[in-house]
Amino acid sequence: MLPLAAYTAKDWSRLRPLTLAYRTAARTRQMRRYQAVPPADMAGFEAMAAKLHGQPLAISIAFNQPWVIDWQQRFIARNMHDLAYMVADNSSIPAQAAEIERLCAERDVPYVRLPGNPGTSASRSHTLALNWVYERVVKPLDPPIFAFLDHDLFPVVPVAPSRDLDGQPFYGRLVEQPKGWSLWAGYCVFDRAAIAGYELDFSQCWYRDLASGGANYERLYRHFDRSALRFAHSWYQEVPSDEAPRGSLLERHDGWLHMIDASGHGSLGTDRRPAMERLLAAIEADPEKVATWPASSRTL
Repeated sequence: MLPLAAYTAKDWSRLRPLTLAYRTAARTRQMRRYQAVPPADMAGFEAMAAKLHGQPLAISIAFNQPWVIDWQQRFIARNMHDLAYMVADNSSIPAQAAEIERLCAERDVPYVRLPGNPGTSASRSHTLALNWVYERVVKPLDPPIFAFLDHDLFPVVPVAPSRDLDGQPFYGRLVEQPKGWSLWAGYCVFDRAAIAGYELDFSQCWYRDLASGGANYERLYRHFDRSALRFAHSWYQEVPSDEAPRGSLLERHDGWLHMIDASGHGSLGTDRRPAMERLLAAIEADPEKVATWPASSRTL
């Protein structure tokens, strides 16, 4: 929570300190209850955990889009070899979850199905999923390094998240607000030994206008000198018009291409799938293609 002196007269006139405190407490209780729910297939989870225990790990949070996970797995297999990769499925549609599970089984990709998520918004569902995975997957599997990935994030050139850390406690895309900063929850990497003693929370932080993962400003980030850290190089990539999905801009974070809103929660919708699949197929066939795309004048 912000120091009381940091709230403006307008904040107090709207009782913002009190409403935010109540809202945060209620959502923290909900998160703790959700984290207490074990995986439905406990035997399957324990068998998977035995194979992955102690390995550096990248965890993708899936949501209702098997085709996105299909492409991510193909690019991960080609371009990321320093971390084990698994899918944590937060899908709300059982048929989609079954298809994602099938894809993972076909390719021998570790998979865990999350319990039914009580989040009533996309952002809340995502933060609950991240915190469940942190408690129920990261802690038991004890990876020396772990990363969270959005399901619509594709390594279009060779990447090595563990090398990106290079002695830092964490690495990823920097998100800045006037009252604080955090790493984007769609691409963040952590050295667990370096952050030992900090209990992470991937919830939003409304006090500081930070989205998913922003609660880690209080828990973790504020204890480190931001000016001494490196972060992902992030920019908008202009896609050639004959290959462009709806809207010609995609995000780039180092060697990763971010589709943006694959789940269709935002205004872009899901009608970009045919164009995105053509685009990803073109990159798969010719990995040098993305090097010729210009960076937009719009920066992240």
